[in-house]
Amino acid sequence: MTGLSVLEAIDEAFARVSDRRAGLGFAAVFLTQLLMLVGIQSQVEAQRDELADEELPFGADLEMLPEQLPLALEIPLGVSTLLWLTMLVGFVTASVVAFRLLVRPDSGASGIDSDDLSHDASATDARSWDTESETTTSSEEPHSSVTSTTVTEAPPDTEERSASRPAWNEALARTTLSAFAAAVLGSMLVSLGLALLVVPGLVVATAFAFTHPYLATERVGVIEAMKRSLELVRGSWIKVFALLVVIVMSFITISSLGAFAVAALQAYPLAGELANVALTALAWLFALAILASGFDQLEHAQAQEDARWEGIDDELLP
Repeated sequence: MTGLSVLEAIDEAFARVSDRRAGLGFAAVFLTQLLMLVGIQSQVEAQRDELADEELPFGADLEMLPEQLPLALEIPLGVSTLLWLTMLVGFVTASVVAFRLLVRPDSGASGIDSDDLSHDASATDARSWDTESETTTSSEEPHSSVTSTTVTEAPPDTEERSASRPAWNEALARTTLSAFAAAVLGSMLVSLGLALLVVPGLVVATAFAFTHPYLATERVGVIEAMKRSLELVRGSWIKVFALLVVIVMSFITISSLGAFAVAALQAYPLAGELANVALTALAWLFALAILASGFDQLEHAQAQEDARWEGIDDELLP
């Protein structure tokens, strides 16, 4: 199955991030990352004296830590630890919210909103399903002409998926738990694959690239989301892998600007940390936007393929 263009996904990601609907997603990601960093820095500050007397793992040196941690609060060690662990789960929730706001089930690769489709019939080629209904003549008017009207409807599969997709704040607790479980399971499988000469890990990462998108947008479990991701990727392995490479590189590129912000604002460490968190949140949001665009493209292509073979006996399918 084709239908994925990495360049179009990148271009569409810029539009989705700049959309006002993405503002809530950015705020959620920024806030959870900020509070997570507050918890980590508070934890390190509370343990600074203890760490000085211990040998740190991986050859780390306590002198590498800055003398001042701008976001550290004078709170007990247990409270700071609980804070960053809670915000770690909160970050998963924020990512779910952000993805739901970025994905566009009615526009797909074209980037056209459903409101625009209702006003511009010529733009519905990528998302509309045209059927013709004929009005036959009655026996009393044998010579009257046959009238045909065109009815524009959405493809059945697309309507079902759009109707089944939850709102941004629906069932967040359940979705968060599923996404967290999927992240743990996926990380284990990818790590195991990377240990087996790297290539299997890349294959696993590509196969399950859309597990979290399905968890965020469909009412499915972890295993079912992984199955759907594998089905969606089938036929587009190289393109999906290229999409993942672009996502990783874009995140690294944008988030690395945060380090420059910290260095440039050494005289104002708090401002530097806030800029660093903001750029990291933006990098994550842009990565999610690329993933959402690629997901929409493949979902749209799959809907077209399903509609193409609809009504044909299973024995006749290729």
